[in-house]
Amino acid sequence: MKIAMKSSSMSPRTIRIALLAFAAVSSPAIAQDACERTKWVTIGSGDGATVVDKLANKPGFLFVSGMTVDADGSPKAYHPNNTGLDDIKNAKSKDGSKWVGVVTKDGQPVIQGDLDPAPGYYVSPTTLEDPSRKTTDPRRYVDAEAIPYIALPPGVLQADGARMGDFAAIVNLKNNALAFAMVADRGPVKSIGEGSIALAKALGINSNPRSGGAGGGLVYLVFSESGDGLPHPVEEINAKGAELLANFGGIAKLMGCVTDAPPGSEDPVTGEVQRLSQKFASALKRSRYMEQECEPSTYPGWEGFPVQKCVYSVTDKGGVKKSATVIMLNPSIGQLSRWIATTCREVNGSVTSSCTEKMMNLVIGASGGQFPVGGIVLEDILPEDGVYEIYSFRDGVTVKIDGVPHRGIQPPTQEQIELSLSGSVTWVGKYARLQSTTPAQYRSNAGNEDVGSDAKRTSAWLMASRRLYQAAWSSDRNEMMIARAREQF
Repeated sequence: MKIAMKSSSMSPRTIRIALLAFAAVSSPAIAQDACERTKWVTIGSGDGATVVDKLANKPGFLFVSGMTVDADGSPKAYHPNNTGLDDIKNAKSKDGSKWVGVVTKDGQPVIQGDLDPAPGYYVSPTTLEDPSRKTTDPRRYVDAEAIPYIALPPGVLQADGARMGDFAAIVNLKNNALAFAMVADRGPVKSIGEGSIALAKALGINSNPRSGGAGGGLVYLVFSESGDGLPHPVEEINAKGAELLANFGGIAKLMGCVTDAPPGSEDPVTGEVQRLSQKFASALKRSRYMEQECEPSTYPGWEGFPVQKCVYSVTDKGGVKKSATVIMLNPSIGQLSRWIATTCREVNGSVTSSCTEKMMNLVIGASGGQFPVGGIVLEDILPEDGVYEIYSFRDGVTVKIDGVPHRGIQPPTQEQIELSLSGSVTWVGKYARLQSTTPAQYRSNAGNEDVGSDAKRTSAWLMASRRLYQAAWSSDRNEMMIARAREQF
């Protein structure tokens, strides 16, 4: 399948869908389309070392790493009161003696004025810049909130490596997301794997510079000598990145670069993730009936996560159509399969198909693989009679909300839909999605928060569900899933 972009209007969401489509139909023969490369440099040392490989036949290099989220270049990166996107300590040297992440004049940070994008905030620079603007102008620099970029250490910013303005392709192996970026900043000497807020969002990673990022599972392919040393808008980055990736050999070639390990060396989790993803892709798609008219959104408490606002409809057995709105954060089939495989390994000591398939069927049966952050879920469950009832949700848990009829069978009104998203919670349900974990199961799995009992839950149960799902989003482990599996198996 060809992923190359035909026009500059292709969005990160479109790119992600294209890659998911490729992953769903890829065969072992495609996955083995290995690339020729040689070990080039090692960044860092010990357990934190990352090997960077040089491509043999094309100018460029690749590495597999995590991602630290970079706010530099955003007009709101740093604030004198430490209310900016990133912690102000990251704008200073390690000993705090001098400023390194903000523009200074006479040794003092430059503060934006009334005509600047963010009055009162410091001016945060990037190494890549627009020389036509003044050094004190925030617009001179690459905005981390708007532009997908990566920062690289000096060890690869050299004559035969990368230059500022070069292009790159990055793949998130946990959810199959693909994004293109520019090299726009200089990173730390002893670590590699840093990207802008916009890049993190495009890859489905928690994009909060203070608490987000990913611990691993990202493939970076940097195209050396591909840029002109100047910033470019997102549309041009996507178009150029897609062209370079196609010339490289496409996404199949890139995946071959990270899957051509020696025979017998494959992690059993990785193999089971691939098998499980292929077997259950269609079933999961069918179960996600609320994924109808969805668009990127935001929701209180979920800032930095790629939540989707979905407007959907269902029809009762009698022909009554009901519509509702829900905010969701659904994992990809690859991400869900990885959670399941690591859960089985941790609970049973090994990864077996009987365990993983049982867990996948449990998730599909309990939630359809859908995680409602807020809003109304229309379900036909109590009783299962062909009539959809109204269930309000917060943080993956059923709740009751003032003004919204719990288990009501009439189509929800617009007022009720709005209340389901912003109204006051008066009661908290027992089961936490994706796999219907209960407070008792949570406590049995070393949960240390007072979330109430199975019979009487508190609002802390919502907070625990939110916290653990957010932690799982950029991890191989899902604590709530493990808690359920310990009882299940």
